[in-house]
Order: sequence, then C-alpha cells, then structure tokens
Amino acid sequence: MRPFFYIYMVRYAHHSLAPRPVPRAKPHPIFARLLNYRDRNVALCQTRELHVLPHKGTELSIFPDFTKQVQEAQRELFVAKIKLKELNMEYAKLYLARLLVQIDGKAKICNNLKTLQKFLKQHAAMEAVATL
Repeated sequence: MRPFFYIYMVRYAHHSLAPRPVPRAKPHPIFARLLNYRDRNVALCQTRELHVLPHKGTELSIFPDFTKQVQEAQRELFVAKIKLKELNMEYAKLYLARLLVQIDGKAKICNNLKTLQKFLKQHAAMEAVATL
C-alpha cells in the first residue's frame, strides 16, 4: 500500500466558488481531478481506513464527486440491492451504478431498476414454464 501522502499526478485543482470561510468555520472544498483512476481509488480507500487525515493542524476529508445522474442511479440500485439480498440472489456491484445479477448461471448487467425488473420477470416466466 502506498503511503497516503504519496505524490499523485493531479490533472487540475480548484476551490469552490463559495466565499472564504471565517476563522474557525468549516473550510470550503477543494476539487481535484487526479490523472490516474487507480490513484483516485487508492486515495479513497486509504481515507476510508484512516477516517481522519491530519495535515498542518487541520483535518482533511476526501470524498468522491459524482454527477447528479450517477448519484440518483446509485440510490435507485441501492434499493434493488436490498431486494436482491432479501431474495438471496447473487449480484455484484460494477463500476459506479451497475449491478451484475446472476440467476441459474445466466448473468445480466443492469444499469437501472427497470432493466433489473425486466430481467427478474423474464426469469420468473422461465421458471413458470419449467414447472409445467
């Protein structure tokens, strides 16, 4: 594992457009885009493990920044994951907002709740035909 303050290749970085905070207030965010996706993942994993990053007398927090569409898709698939767990079905989270669902050896990548529901209905129809 790399040390946290390893030198990462930063593509760009900037402050948010909010006004400067007053002393003893929460600092405003800095947005940084790393050049390598792997560096991004390493930094996020290390911050999860350390919980708090002390730096020059302050605490740093690092969070991923997703678009509103990705956040909504993740929220939608979170509900789907709960239902899949209740049904004891195998699934895996792929990338940001995709689920890989396996039923009887057949796999389907679902980008949203509608494709997942359609896949589950098709599987239920196949089971009904098999029992006849």
